[in-house]
Amino acid sequence: MKLVEPTLMGFPLRGLQLIEASAGTGKTWTIANLVLRLLLEQGLPIEQILVVTYTKAATAELRERLRLRLAEARDWLYHGDSTDPVGRVLLKRLPAGEARFRALTRLDYALRGFDEAAIFTIHGFCQRVLGDVALEAGVPFEQALLTDDSGLLLELIADSWRRLVHDVHPLLLQWLLDHHITPYTLLRTLRSYIGQPWLQVAAPEAGELEASWQRLAQHYQHCRALWQAEADTITALLASPALKKNVYREDWCRLWLGKMDAWLRPEQAHQQALFDKAERLAQDSLSASCKAGSEAPVHAFFIAWQDLLMEQKSMLIALEQRYQHVLAALYRHCQAALPARKETEGVLSYDDLLNRLAQALEGPAAEFLRQRVRQRFPAALIDEFQDTDPVQYRIFRHLYGDDDAVAWLVGDPKQAIYSFRGADVFTYLQARHDAGQQHSLGVNHRSDEALVSAVNQLFARPQPFLLPGIVFQPVDAARRGPSALHGGAQHAAPLQWRLLPANGTALSKEEASRHSAQHAASEMVRLLSDPAVMLEGRRLHGGDMAVLVPSHRQGSLMAEALRERGVPCVQQATHNVFLTEEAVELRNLLAAVLQPNRQSALSAALCCPWLGLDGAELWQLRETPEHWEQQVEDFNRYHQLWREQGFLPMARQLLDERAVAEHLLRLQDGERRLTNVLHLLELTQAESHVHLGMDSLYRWFCDQTLQPEGGQDEALIRLESDAQRVRIVTIHASKGLEYPVVFCPFAWDGKLLQRHEQDVLSCRDEAGVATLYLGAPAAARARAESERFAEQLRLLYVALTRARHRCYLYWGWVKDAGRAALSWLLHGMATSLPEHLMMTEALDQAGWQALLQAWQARMDGHMHWQLADDVSQARWQAELSTPQVEVARFGRHLRSQWQMSSFTALTRNLSAAYIELPDHDGRTQPLPVESEVPASGMFAFPKGARPGTFLHSLFEQIDFCAPRLAWQPVVRTLLAGQGYEAHWEPVLLDMLQATLLQPLDEAGGCLAQVTQRERLVELEFTFPLPALSMPQLAALLARPELGLPEPCRQVLGQLNHQAAAGYLKGYVDLICRINNRFYVIDYKSNWLGGRAEDYVPQRLSHAIAHEHYYLQYLLYTLALHRYLQQRLPGYQYEEHMGGVRYLFLRGTATGQPGCGVYADLPSLAMIDALDHFFAGVQA
Repeated sequence: MKLVEPTLMGFPLRGLQLIEASAGTGKTWTIANLVLRLLLEQGLPIEQILVVTYTKAATAELRERLRLRLAEARDWLYHGDSTDPVGRVLLKRLPAGEARFRALTRLDYALRGFDEAAIFTIHGFCQRVLGDVALEAGVPFEQALLTDDSGLLLELIADSWRRLVHDVHPLLLQWLLDHHITPYTLLRTLRSYIGQPWLQVAAPEAGELEASWQRLAQHYQHCRALWQAEADTITALLASPALKKNVYREDWCRLWLGKMDAWLRPEQAHQQALFDKAERLAQDSLSASCKAGSEAPVHAFFIAWQDLLMEQKSMLIALEQRYQHVLAALYRHCQAALPARKETEGVLSYDDLLNRLAQALEGPAAEFLRQRVRQRFPAALIDEFQDTDPVQYRIFRHLYGDDDAVAWLVGDPKQAIYSFRGADVFTYLQARHDAGQQHSLGVNHRSDEALVSAVNQLFARPQPFLLPGIVFQPVDAARRGPSALHGGAQHAAPLQWRLLPANGTALSKEEASRHSAQHAASEMVRLLSDPAVMLEGRRLHGGDMAVLVPSHRQGSLMAEALRERGVPCVQQATHNVFLTEEAVELRNLLAAVLQPNRQSALSAALCCPWLGLDGAELWQLRETPEHWEQQVEDFNRYHQLWREQGFLPMARQLLDERAVAEHLLRLQDGERRLTNVLHLLELTQAESHVHLGMDSLYRWFCDQTLQPEGGQDEALIRLESDAQRVRIVTIHASKGLEYPVVFCPFAWDGKLLQRHEQDVLSCRDEAGVATLYLGAPAAARARAESERFAEQLRLLYVALTRARHRCYLYWGWVKDAGRAALSWLLHGMATSLPEHLMMTEALDQAGWQALLQAWQARMDGHMHWQLADDVSQARWQAELSTPQVEVARFGRHLRSQWQMSSFTALTRNLSAAYIELPDHDGRTQPLPVESEVPASGMFAFPKGARPGTFLHSLFEQIDFCAPRLAWQPVVRTLLAGQGYEAHWEPVLLDMLQATLLQPLDEAGGCLAQVTQRERLVELEFTFPLPALSMPQLAALLARPELGLPEPCRQVLGQLNHQAAAGYLKGYVDLICRINNRFYVIDYKSNWLGGRAEDYVPQRLSHAIAHEHYYLQYLLYTLALHRYLQQRLPGYQYEEHMGGVRYLFLRGTATGQPGCGVYADLPSLAMIDALDHFFAGVQA
C-alpha cells in the first residue's frame, strides 16, 4: 500500500507494520505525523512513544523535526486553519469544541515536556532498558560504557598469540613470521566480526604438517644430491636447441640456475620462498616449451624438481589450513572471552548493550521485561531499519512482534549500505516478511520531476539490485514544472553523462581517476564562471555543489584538482586525523625535538612544510655550519621546554617562533592543514596525561600514525569553515543529505573482493545462514562477490538520489568497469553477476558509447551524454563583495548564574569545569619550610596532583585487613600502569602498613581493623546551595561558640567572594566505622617538608588553614550527618560521630603515633548552624 497524506492519517494504529521509504519520500515527515497521531488519537504522552534511530546526529535531527511538527499542529488547531494536508485532515476530525480543546491540551503538555521525549539511538535505548531492569536482566547496576573495546580485544589476541607461538608447530611459526602475522594484523582481520553472535564459523580442518614436511625434506635431499652430482649435465640440457629461446634464453637460464643453486645450498630442507620462475626447471614446463618436432630434454633432476614443487605447494596449503584453523579457534575464544573480560572490568561496549538485552529477552525474566518495556513505551517507531542486524531485530521482535503491538519499522532496503558496521539487509528482508502490514512512501519531495523520472527509468530493469528480495518501485515527484536550476549545459537534461576518452585500450584506474577528477573540476569552474547559470534567481556558488566519492583517497584527488583551479572546497571526511600528512610531519618534528643533535632527524623536521623552508634554504642551512648550529640550539631549547614544562608549552612556542600558521595558510589547502595540525596537538596534549615522559608520548604518537585506535570520535578529522565551498563527501556519509548539483566522477570504479579479503569473509551460505569463512572456498567467494556487488548497487542508488536538480555521472572504458554497479544498469541484460561480468568483458569504447546513445534515446530528454575530452586548466575568479553588516543588539535579560559547585569552587572561585571530580589534592602546593634536608622514603615520593591521585588509588584498591603480602600485586600494577619506577614498591608498602596502623581514636582504633563492610569509598553527595556570599559564611564560622580551631579562624577573611546558587557536590575519600563511631577520612599527599617534625599536629593545623581544608571537612561532616540521619535508626551526633581524620601520608609513613594525623570533631552546634545555612535558613 502506498502511503500519501490521506492514507497516512487513515490506516489503523495497531500491529507490527513496515514502511518502506525510498530516497526523498519524506521518511522523517511520516514518523513525525505518526507520533502526532499517537498523541492525539491514542492519548499517549510524549515520553511513552519510543522513537529509535541509529546515530546521534539522526537522533538530534529527528528530535528537532518532531518538536517543529507538534508546534505546527498546535498552531493549526489553535487558529483553526491549515494549508498542510495533514492539518486539513486534523481540523476536519477535530471540530471546534471539547475534542479540539483536549487535543490542544495534549499538544501543550507534549511540547512543554518534550525534553522527556523517548528519542534514542538503538544503543541508548538498550542502555536505558538495561539500567531500568538491571536486576531482572542479570546485569550489574553500574557499568561504564566503553566506546571502543579494541584495546581489550588486542590484549586478548596478544595473550593468545603468546601461547600460540610457544606451542605452535615450528613450520607454522616460521610461516607466521614470513607472512608478518602479528597481534595487530590479527586484530585487523577479526575486529569487524567480533560481537556478531549470529555468524557461524566455517574453517577447514587443520592441515597435516609433519608428514608433508618429511616428504618435502626427502624431495629436497634428492634434488640437492642430483644437482651436486650432475650440475654440468643439467646446465647443458637447459641450453638444448630443442627449447624455445623466447622462454629459455641463455641469460635467464643462468639466472634461474644460480638462484636454484643458492636455494639448494643448505644441507637441510628449509622454508625459504622459492625464486621467481622456479617452475621453469620442472619437467612438464620443459616439455611444454619444446619446439615442434623436437624432443624435450629429460633428466631425473627435472622430474625430482617438479615433485619438490608439488610437495611444497601441498605443504603451503596445509600451512594455510592450519593457520585458518588457528584463526577460527582464536575467533571463538575472543567471542567468548571479550564479554567476560569487560564484565570483569565493569565496562560495556555498544555490542554488549545489544547482546545483553537480547539475551535477557530470551531468558527467564523475558515476559517481565517485555511487559515492563511495553508498559513504559506502548508504541514504538524504529527509523533506518534497513541498517538493523539480527540481534537488533531479535530485540524488537520480542518486544513488539505480537498482534497487540503498536510499532512501525521504517526503512529502505535500497539504502542498506553499512554492512561494514554489521548491518544486514537480509535481516530487514526477514522483518518485512514477518510484518503484518507493509506500506511504501510513493512521492519524492527532494528532486525535480525530470530527475526523478530519469532515476526511475535507470532502475527499471529486472533485478535492479541483484538480490531478488529488493525491488524498485517508481516514485512520483512533488516538484513539478521547470527546474530551479537554469543554464550551464548545452542540454538541460538533469542526468548528465560524461564518457572518458580512450585510445584503443581500456584506461587504467589511475588514468581514469586523474582524468575524471580534472574534468569534473573544470566543469565546476565553468558552472561557477557562467553568469547564465542561475539557481532560484541567484548565481551558483560552491556550496550548491557536492562531489560524491567512494573513498577518501579519491576525495583527496578531487580536492587537489579543485584547488589547482582556485575553487574552495571542503572534504567532509570521517577518517582519522592520524592518517593525514600532517600527522607524519608532526611525527618527524617530534623526533627532532626528542633528539635535536641527530642530524637525520633534524633534517627531516626542517623539510616539513610547516616551517616554510624551500630547497635552496635547506641547502644553505646544511652548507653553513653556524646556521645549522643555530637550528640545533633552537631544537635543544624546545627539548628542554618539553622536558621541564610539558608538551603544550613547547608546541605553542614552536608554532609561534616558526610562524607555522602563516606558512600553512599560504598553501592552497592551508586551512585544512592548519586545522589538522591544531587537532593533532590537542590530542597529543590530552594523551600526555596518560603517557608520561617524552619517549612514552612519542612512541604513542608513532603507534597512532601506523595503526590508529578504532572508534575514537575525538580523532575524526574536523571540518574547516565550509561557507560556499564545494563539498567532497563519501557516498556513505552523504546518505540522508541533499545538494542542488551532484558530481559522481568515479561511477566507473568497480571493486568486488580485494585480494586480502578473499580468505576471510562473511556472506550467506547455501542455506542462507550468515557465515564467517576462514579460508573461503570458491563458491563462498562467489556468493560474497554477489553480496558485495549488490551493496555497490545500493550505494549507487544513494548517490543518484542526493541531487535536487542535476547529477553528473562519469563513465568510460576502464579496467574492470564491468565490476562497477552502474554497468549493471547500463547493460541491463544479465541475470547473474558471473553472466554480467562475462558479457561486459567484451565491451570496448564503442560498445559503451553505443549503450549511452541508446539510453539517451529512450529517456525523453532527461539524459544527455558527451565526451569528456575538454579538460580546461582555467582558474575560477571569485567575485569579491563587501557584505553590509551592523552590530547585533542584545535584547534579552541574562539570568543570574546557576551552577554546580564544590569545596574547590567555594574556596578558589573556580569555574564549574573543575568541580565535579574527586579532589585528590589536585590544587595543592608545597608549603614553605624553614630548612631543607635530603629527602628519603615517602618524603622523596613525587609531588603534585598525579602522585596524589595515585596514592588515593592505592587506598581504594587494597583490603585494609589483608596482610602486607596481599597488597604487593596492587602496588606493582598501579606503579607499572602509572609509569613509576619499581623501586617505590617497598616504600609504598611501608607507608600503607604504617598509615593503617596509626591510632585514630583514644582506644587505639585504626584503619587496619576496618573491614570492607565497614568502609564506604568515594561517597558522592549533592545538596541544594542557595545564593550566598562567602563573607556571610565566614562570619558564621567565626562565631566562638561553634569551636572552629584558631588557625582556621585567622584565615576566614580570605573567603570574600560571591558564590553561585545551584547545587553543592563533593566526594568523601572514605567513610568508615571504628569502634561504633563513624569517621570522615581524607588522604593528603601534600609535601610539608622532609622531616617527621614537619607533620606534627601544630604544622598540620597551619596546612589545614592555609588550604582551607577546614571548610572541606566541615562540608564532608555535614554530608555524613545528613546521610546518617536518613540511614541509621536512632542516630545521635554525639554518640555516633567520631569526627574527621586527615591523613598526611608522608607523615603517617614514619610510623610515629600521631605523626601526619590531623583530628577534629566539629561541634554539633557547628554542624546544625551549617545545616541551616546551606538550607537557606538565616540564624
